[in-house]
Amino acid sequence: MKKKNIVIITIIVLFIIMLIPIKMQLKDGGSIEYKAILYKVTKVHRINPESSSGYEDGWEINILGLRVYNSIHFDSVSTLKIAKIENVSIDIYDISPTGATIIIRDINKKPYSYGQWYKIEKKMDGKWAEVKTLIDNYGFNEMAYIPNDNGEVKFVMDWTKLYGELPLGSYRILKQVDNKYISVEFAVIDENSSKKIEVVKTTNNKDIEFNEYLAKDNRKIYLADNLKEVYYYTNSNYKLTLKEHITTSDQVMDDSIKNLTDNMTFISSLDDGGTSIYKSEGHDITITKCNTLSGNRDIFIGDYAMNYEQTMCK
Repeated sequence: MKKKNIVIITIIVLFIIMLIPIKMQLKDGGSIEYKAILYKVTKVHRINPESSSGYEDGWEINILGLRVYNSIHFDSVSTLKIAKIENVSIDIYDISPTGATIIIRDINKKPYSYGQWYKIEKKMDGKWAEVKTLIDNYGFNEMAYIPNDNGEVKFVMDWTKLYGELPLGSYRILKQVDNKYISVEFAVIDENSSKKIEVVKTTNNKDIEFNEYLAKDNRKIYLADNLKEVYYYTNSNYKLTLKEHITTSDQVMDDSIKNLTDNMTFISSLDDGGTSIYKSEGHDITITKCNTLSGNRDIFIGDYAMNYEQTMCK
């Protein structure tokens, strides 16, 4: 009887030993492994050059050498190249986390045809990454659409079945044109905010220049040429262009711009008399308010990636 008890105790002790893990830091970018005789649990943070962030993350569980769970994922860097197609432009309206309206304008004498295919990508750490779909096997109606008499094709999109509800952030939608791709950028913002900003961008992504947008109160607002328009939502959620908001209100320009910067983060004040820089990643916008010792009070507006240049506020 005593011998039997010893055997049972020994088995229990050995079983407990086989369950006790040893923690190890892996040299793969920062993964942590908890390894026991019977199982292995790995909290993965592994270097992956194909990821937009440079890493893949998740959990991996192995029991008796067999993988029983794997949630490792990474955001793939986009491999699609955006083309500039002559006489073709794309705009986006009515943006929400679940859908939007796309209008393609094609004024060619022989316009292209356009299908329902689209892809959504998200900007992460300055790179475009594919947004993971909820389903792996999916397709689009192959019907082709020709621009109407106004040279427009309209697509009303509901992407909940394909992508679900998009979280806050900066995105772009890609559409295919004759084996090439065009895109339009947009932002998903907090719909509960009483004051919101919407930025509509063009396809220009390099050699950004600034164009005069509005002159008022002896001041000028300059808009980066990769921005098509900036919209402001009033307290009643009425949508105005920035120009309409500034010119139709009874307030001075500073107060109108403050309506926007109140929804942004103050970044810095320059040592030139007080030029201020504001940014909002969620709205994909940067505002630089000049306030120099020489008296420059102009305003420069660009996307979130815009940096202060020495040619500003001169």
